[in-house]
Amino acid sequence: VQLLGRRGITPVLSCVERIFREVTGEKEVRDLSFDEFVEIYDVVQARAGFSEHDLNRLRKVWSRYDTDGNQVLSADEVRLALYWQGFAVDNAEVEELALEVGRKKGLNQHEFLVFMKKYRDNEVQKLIQLNTSTTGNEAVRLEDIPRLLRTLGYEEVPPEVVQECAALVHLVNLDLAAGIRPLCSTFTFDGLYHFMENLRASHGFINAERVDLKNAFLRFSTEKFSKSGFIEDDSSTAEDEEAQISVLKLFHALRWLGYQVELWQVLEKMDGIGMVGSASLCQEEFMRVMAGLHRQELECIQEMLQESPEIQRVNSEASAGIAPADQEVQAGPVTAKRLKVLFQQLGYSMPGSELVGLSKEFAQGYFPQDVWGVAQVLRRHRNKVRDEVRKNFGFARAELRGLQEAFEQLARPAGTLQGKQLSLAVRQLFPGAEKERLERQRAHQTIKQVTKSRACEELDFQEFLHLVRLCLDREAEAKLNEEHQALERLPFVASEVTEFRTIFHGVALQEKSKASEQCTSILGNVSAIPCLSYIAVEAMLAGITGDVSELTREALQEILLAVDMEKKGSLYFWEFLEAVRALMDENWHSINDEAQKMVLESWAQKEADALYKSRAESARLDET
Repeated sequence: VQLLGRRGITPVLSCVERIFREVTGEKEVRDLSFDEFVEIYDVVQARAGFSEHDLNRLRKVWSRYDTDGNQVLSADEVRLALYWQGFAVDNAEVEELALEVGRKKGLNQHEFLVFMKKYRDNEVQKLIQLNTSTTGNEAVRLEDIPRLLRTLGYEEVPPEVVQECAALVHLVNLDLAAGIRPLCSTFTFDGLYHFMENLRASHGFINAERVDLKNAFLRFSTEKFSKSGFIEDDSSTAEDEEAQISVLKLFHALRWLGYQVELWQVLEKMDGIGMVGSASLCQEEFMRVMAGLHRQELECIQEMLQESPEIQRVNSEASAGIAPADQEVQAGPVTAKRLKVLFQQLGYSMPGSELVGLSKEFAQGYFPQDVWGVAQVLRRHRNKVRDEVRKNFGFARAELRGLQEAFEQLARPAGTLQGKQLSLAVRQLFPGAEKERLERQRAHQTIKQVTKSRACEELDFQEFLHLVRLCLDREAEAKLNEEHQALERLPFVASEVTEFRTIFHGVALQEKSKASEQCTSILGNVSAIPCLSYIAVEAMLAGITGDVSELTREALQEILLAVDMEKKGSLYFWEFLEAVRALMDENWHSINDEAQKMVLESWAQKEADALYKSRAESARLDET
């Protein structure tokens, strides 16, 4: 390692050991001959010091962000690649380092590897330098890590995650006691390097949580569980690096884990990790979605507690044992009212008596009244919800209540669906069954699947739930495929699709909440794909262009009818995008000019907000 260092290469010792095993085929590390050193030197230089495993992973990252296929990454694409890997991104350093390593036109694959090596090394060196400037010591102590991470721009990390990442580099022993008990008081360069690698790989989850997430992904990545994954046990433990799950299966996996999300929210999460219009995702992408959900929960908890960053930091460090207990600052009490707002915001329903009981547990000191204490309670509640959801084919409590009412109305007085009641349910779930032979056959086969009998003459409530789930999935899968094909065809960039989706979903959900009060159909309260009526589309556009005349209204109706393939009087999201494209092409009611004004106003507001946040962050760092 020292010899390589003299040649300007700074590989981590463990990486050199892995490369040694690759070159020699031997497990035990020993002294090298000159020829072996030369061979290892060539490998290290060609790979910029990375092992085979890291090399393959970084090549995938490089390919992921070479979106235009020109075999180079621009500085913007490099930034996205860093974000994807979990780095805190320093924009100025990215620009400077990209110019140093590559060319003005961008980085080729080997230059990207060199860039990544230098960026990682620089990050560790910055941690050491920051620590030296504040403590006077070059060696980084464990208790300094949270402060240093915040200074570099990393988000708050749960104390138990810090604990596990430190244990993986033999800094602490998890078996000693609760909290962080140091076996070695400081990090070496290699130790700090691996700590940061482990931290990024954790996605903010402890190992037990990551195991649950991986198992859920593998469960829904197999065809065996694509339709009835909520009732069968998955005994498979084999890991498939090439495994993929569809967006619909991602939705099922999240429900299986206890997250109370809707399918439209899953689509927004996909947009949030840069996978606009993607039909499927791999395990790493799945973990990115989960990390996004995790961050959203923490942000909601912080908002609920109305804590300043300083209060949250001191409390979390004190509860983790990495700051003196007398430094703890008492946050506002965790009340039943606050918990109710939080749980509702995250999609969970909880009786008032349970909320009062939880607030008492906080008051009595069973949980710390900080972000991590509330996160622990939320995790416990999610596990309870998970058990209920798995028994009921992925339906949330509110959905289950609506389906129970629909079933009871249809099943009177027998308590099961049979005869005319069963026929009525089939007509609602399979609208074309009366006239179309293929749809009638599909209905018969689906009922046979849920009853596991040839007669198909009677359904109990659990069989009814299974039938509804299969019908919903069939419709959702077809619509998601239509959206995927439409987004590939339409000329919108990813950021435009994301913004349009946010607007569309906001209006569509408001409209649905009003309509659901009068809805009596089985699928009325659980349909997963939002729609927007023509009236709502016109009202939305009027907010941009102003009131419309009768003539312009007729032109709008013609466009909406042209893109509404089912002539249902409402638009799915991709149909809405097609309508927007047509309106822009025709410059309907001067929509392009008005939209440009709104974009400029929005840009000015974002610039002002960014400047304010930048100054506030600079002031905070100066205080630190």
